[in-house]
Amino acid sequence: MPLLTAAILVVASSVSAEHPAPAPHEGAPVRVLELAGAHGSDAAPARRASLAELAYAAPRLTASELHSAGPLDSSERARLHPALAAGELHRVGISRSFASPVGFDLSVRQSLPVAGERLGGGLFERNDDQLVWTAGFESPGAGAVRLRLEQVDLPAGTAGWVYSRTGEVHGPYDLGGAQAGPFWSNTVFSSTVFLELHLPRGTRAGAEAHLRVAAIEHLESREFAPPPSAGSLDEALPDCFRDVRCAGGEELAHLEEATHAIALLVFERDGSSYVCSGALVNTTEGTEIPYVLTANHCVNSAATAKSVEFFWDYRTATCAGQVPDRSVFSRSLGASLLATGAIEAGEPDFSLLRLSQPPPAGRYYLGWSAAAVIGQGGTEIFRIAHPEGGPQMFSMHSVSEVPTPGECANLPRSSFIYSKNVIGATKGGSSGSPAFLADGLKIVGQLYGRCGNNLPDSCDAAQNSAVDGAFASYFAKVERWLAPPDVEPCVPGTANLCLLDTRFRVTVSARDARTGERTSGIALAENDMFGYFSLPAITGQAGNPEIFVKMLDARNLSGRFWVFYGGLTDLEFTLTVTDTATGAVKSYTKPAGSYCGDADTQAF
Repeated sequence: MPLLTAAILVVASSVSAEHPAPAPHEGAPVRVLELAGAHGSDAAPARRASLAELAYAAPRLTASELHSAGPLDSSERARLHPALAAGELHRVGISRSFASPVGFDLSVRQSLPVAGERLGGGLFERNDDQLVWTAGFESPGAGAVRLRLEQVDLPAGTAGWVYSRTGEVHGPYDLGGAQAGPFWSNTVFSSTVFLELHLPRGTRAGAEAHLRVAAIEHLESREFAPPPSAGSLDEALPDCFRDVRCAGGEELAHLEEATHAIALLVFERDGSSYVCSGALVNTTEGTEIPYVLTANHCVNSAATAKSVEFFWDYRTATCAGQVPDRSVFSRSLGASLLATGAIEAGEPDFSLLRLSQPPPAGRYYLGWSAAAVIGQGGTEIFRIAHPEGGPQMFSMHSVSEVPTPGECANLPRSSFIYSKNVIGATKGGSSGSPAFLADGLKIVGQLYGRCGNNLPDSCDAAQNSAVDGAFASYFAKVERWLAPPDVEPCVPGTANLCLLDTRFRVTVSARDARTGERTSGIALAENDMFGYFSLPAITGQAGNPEIFVKMLDARNLSGRFWVFYGGLTDLEFTLTVTDTATGAVKSYTKPAGSYCGDADTQAF
């Protein structure tokens, strides 16, 4: 039986490629089963952080504020560069802790730190009447590093940055409030990184203000994060790999567009960092919601999704040219896991993510097709991937009617596409990359890995097959996001508000716990973002505002729409917001006897 090696994982659905869904009956909604790719809007480029925003205390730190994890020992070196077995992810880093705890807790202090006070392994200073804390961290010999923060609970408005001595800087991060789980910084391409926190004006002694720097991620990889001395790293990619800059329109029309959909994913799992590939995916509504398709064996949990850093347009400047300075590539930090399916559960290894930060301007969103490709011998499929975390590589494959040398265990042809390399190849780090058709740049699968009798040789197309989880076999699991059902458009009226260019329908229902009476709110819009509801059936006052709601389009900040609401009544009420573009619905309930409101910055 042929052996297999993984490059990505996916989910299966009850609608398989070999058994398509029956035609809808008359009057039923028509399912969209394929969609072409599309250009994103010409949004303004995201503002890049600058050292000018910082207090830049790095030159003023002493040895007590510079924390080194020390050189890698032999066991850490073995963990970093193991002999990979079939199916293992491509590791590019390991987590390392510090000998002494680093961080602070101002809630136990009677007074705030003064300028120049050294506390919690860092230096406190004043900058424009803000309290600033800075500390430095090092992992000697690393090509790049990241920080993991834990127990983060800081005053609202707290901002953070990371930077290097050479001028690379990322932020500001919104670190206000209690963070759910660890927070991962961006990667800094240096062995030393500085963390700078700005606490807001008005921060008081005894306030909740604490965090701990739990670990530094030591990243070291020939393709992704080459250290100053690269003697211990793996060999370069074989000659059969094809730089995407060396491919052209004669091999794939619209190749340039496709490159702007592909991301390199760097993420942390179980104390190590790995690399995979992924792609932005179009939706029938053309909403440009930043959905990314990758493999389950890459990202299979909410915690891992939160740690993902997405690198965009990571490619050489010219055919087979030098890799540009890695620190200049645009990034998006963090994601939510929407749907996933593992081979171990009998599914075709996929994960659908939603970015926490918007991608940069100039993106392309690949299309998709739920039509059968499995066993369609000779069908050409294309791929752009980041093998070993390096710059984009191009490959073309021919779908096999019957796999040779054979089918691998747990990779049934009912759920996986087997193909042969025609141009280029795949390797660890290619996992999760899309397999797509030339027509409409439509995704038909995502890379799991290779199956064959000569897995160590990535270039051996005779003895090995490329294996992709078939999009058709799990389309039903992702359809609600990529092809949401039609929703009635929002029409302004007394029963509802229509906010943000009528995209969002807002309604209110209320109940008087004293009498059991229920009623719907009467809506009055103040502008495109804000309105209120009265409850005359209960209060007898048609003009009295009782419940307020505001929505903001914060996609340029967080990739999300935000919802804020509040009440001037002790009545129980439920506020319901419907996104008429996607069909998504969020409801917020206030219990009787309270007057509170809330904010949801992850709403849509």
